[in-house]
Amino acid sequence: MGTLTWNASWVNPFESGWSILEKIKYANVINTRDLLHEFEFDLENLIHVIGFDFLEQSKQNLTRLTGMFSKITYINYLIRSDLTYCEECLSMGHHSLFHQFSLLHQCPFHLCDLRNACSKCGRKITFNFVNFQTFEGFTCKCSELITDLNFKSLSEWQLHVPIKDELLIKWLEIDITTASYLFKNDFFYFPQLIKEPGAMEFILQYYDFKRTPLVNS
Repeated sequence: MGTLTWNASWVNPFESGWSILEKIKYANVINTRDLLHEFEFDLENLIHVIGFDFLEQSKQNLTRLTGMFSKITYINYLIRSDLTYCEECLSMGHHSLFHQFSLLHQCPFHLCDLRNACSKCGRKITFNFVNFQTFEGFTCKCSELITDLNFKSLSEWQLHVPIKDELLIKWLEIDITTASYLFKNDFFYFPQLIKEPGAMEFILQYYDFKRTPLVNS
């Protein structure tokens, strides 16, 4: 197995695994199929070479967002299956797991609406770490960039953009262990709930209501 151009400083907090792989592909001018073939179709081999466990980071980030809900079916609703992105973020080579979180309808960094299709052809793109097409970094099946890229150097991938969404900040402050205990017998109808613009605020208020007796005891 060969070496790759890679710098762990390019990874931003809550960056998606998809985004990290797109950066690897872009920096090394390689498509998905050739990248996987180079590393024997084993992401663990790739992780060993770059020295950064993006699978573990993705797992931890997912837990921070959804770990308070024990039912796996909830997770399926809470993480969008189609790639959803902020054009401003992606133009700088960044995609966050926040963008896939179904309770968010705007980018928490730029407070702009999210997109879920290629800006050039309108085709939706499945959100996963790997697809076995020949796409190069940040490129759609139509062979065009998903959105125009504005960075001039790979060093610009290290962003310092604060979270502006106050509800998301509160969400990330939830104690996962406490919340999972409080919610373990509750039923959330997420197929409908994720369509409601106030769903995140409702769950946060419900969490505060349920933990009040614990705080006062």
